Amino acid sequence: MKKVLIILFIILPGFSIIYSQTNLTLSVGFQFPQSDFAQVASNGLGGGATIEFVQDINLSFDGAIYYYTWGPYSTYSGGPTDTYSDLQVMVGIRYHFNQNNVHPYAGIDVGFSSLYYDRTVSPNVYETNSQRFGVAPVLGLLVKINRRLNFDFNFRYNLTSSAKINGITFASNFYGLNFGLQFVL
Repeated sequence: MKKVLIILFIILPGFSIIYSQTNLTLSVGFQFPQSDFAQVASNGLGGGATIEFVQDINLSFDGAIYYYTWGPYSTYSGGPTDTYSDLQVMVGIRYHFNQNNVHPYAGIDVGFSSLYYDRTVSPNVYETNSQRFGVAPVLGLLVKINRRLNFDFNFRYNLTSSAKINGITFASNFYGLNFGLQFVL
């Protein structure tokens, strides 16, 4: 995973030089686990950075890194405490429906997700992780603040393939309500 991150940090700036317009979005938000994942994790927080390469007035490609965390969560008082975190490296495509001061967009990201699990049973900590394929449809709204800055609000639904964590096989599906700033570079 570290090699992938290093390559992204080397390649992405090169793309921003090639393309005439590049946008950088920094966002944070609330993450809500779904289905089986909701049985073992509480609501969480997360954020990410997305770099968008504009192809034409409505279409763009993007590369993104996201980090989410849930926990600590305990099913009963005095029991073990579970913490989950997810690091995602994704690429995708976005379609902007218009270029008004307030404009909606839709997109989809695909990539790899690394789910980390920690269980604390005083005084011991047990750790495991799982790398999986992930897909995330995105619906968002950009509000123009000025020529170089936009407010971004989006809904992201993260779907991942199943993995075995703590003896339980489940997919860490969750949705997020995120908000942030988009800088036009």
